[in-house]
Amino acid sequence: MITAVAGVCRQFALGLILTKWNRWLVTCAAMAVSTYALDFVASGAGLALVASSLLNGVSLHAAALFLAASYVVWAMGLHTNLGANWALLRHNGTSTNVLSKAAFDLAGKWYWSSRAQRVAADTGYVLTELAKEAPYYAAALSAAAFTDFVSAQEAMIFLAGANLGAAAYEYGLARLVRIYLKRRDSQLALLSNPIGKHGSIQDTAAVSPGASKASADYSTVTSAPMATRS
Repeated sequence: MITAVAGVCRQFALGLILTKWNRWLVTCAAMAVSTYALDFVASGAGLALVASSLLNGVSLHAAALFLAASYVVWAMGLHTNLGANWALLRHNGTSTNVLSKAAFDLAGKWYWSSRAQRVAADTGYVLTELAKEAPYYAAALSAAAFTDFVSAQEAMIFLAGANLGAAAYEYGLARLVRIYLKRRDSQLALLSNPIGKHGSIQDTAAVSPGASKASADYSTVTSAPMATRS
């Protein structure tokens, strides 16, 4: 009994027996955790860079160039995470971004091509990430404009540090998603082939009924009619 319950919990964690609404709950929870974690990392990186005094005395022009360069690094990290998010959507039907999942599901419901579905999911993700930039700009610009303790250069250095922290976070999140999907695939292989390495039958008591159906690629469920049009 304990083995069976543990097996069901493991399958749920790996997304093998998630229902439609469970996928939305998992996505909302993942986005909440991700948003708070991103804010902590990005804010911490920005404050740490300002406090380090590494860029003290730089000109306004140099600070602006550094800020622009940080956006390039952030865009690279975001691009990496977009690929991981697409893989997560296709294989598990979940995401770390609610708007991205909504766009993905709607595109599949409307039988859009796989490419259009990817563009919709990516657009939803990017728009959300851009919206998250607003509080940082509001805080930095307000501090520079209405206080004597923060200069315009320091405000831009803070924003650049936040961008670099966000880039590192995007890379790290993408890595975690890839690890999760790799582990999920290995579990799927075990479920589909219960014969162990030494020819012994693995314990299959923990495999719940219907898990093999639920373990199918999520994109084949949401976009089955789409294949005829793409």
